[in-house]
Amino acid sequence: MSNWFETNPTKSIISYTILIIGVVWVFYKFTFEESKIDNYKSQIETKQATISQFQARIEYLEEENLKFKSELKDYEDWNSKSENPTLFYKSQYEKTILTRDNSVKTNISKNTDLKNIKISKSESYINKDLDIIIGLTDVSVNYGCFLNISYGNSLNINFENKNIGDTILLESNKGKIKVTINKVNYVYSNIEISIHI
Repeated sequence: MSNWFETNPTKSIISYTILIIGVVWVFYKFTFEESKIDNYKSQIETKQATISQFQARIEYLEEENLKFKSELKDYEDWNSKSENPTLFYKSQYEKTILTRDNSVKTNISKNTDLKNIKISKSESYINKDLDIIIGLTDVSVNYGCFLNISYGNSLNINFENKNIGDTILLESNKGKIKVTINKVNYVYSNIEISIHI
């Protein structure tokens, strides 16, 4: 066999080169290509999780829509049977305005905590005593929330992708205040916070 290599150096170099190329190709195929496949699989799993979250949200919104339709039908029936529906709607509107005003004017003494304040997307929490406004602009799929906070002289500060357990420290001439994210709910598009003075 060694005589063949000595007598055919060109053929032996070509065969060694082909052998090395084959080994390198097999190594590349099983390392880099497999890692690409694994990467694609993880991306697909992430997308499937996102789709399932969207589906859960759609199902919830469809249920809410059905409830609203049934309530609307009840109101329409009540309207058709009532002699003066305007008085009913006016009283309900006044009750709603009064409850909103009471929720805004929360009297808080020093060294007290406000816990379990729920804020829905595109709504804001207003506390005149603390001079703070907290607005929830969005809730992301990975359960992060995007807030817009005004406190004291600091107006419209954006806080992006805050997660459960994150604390936002605010300082102004009014004093120090801590806002803690307690719960983030992507399906219902709301969060729950605590304010510590």
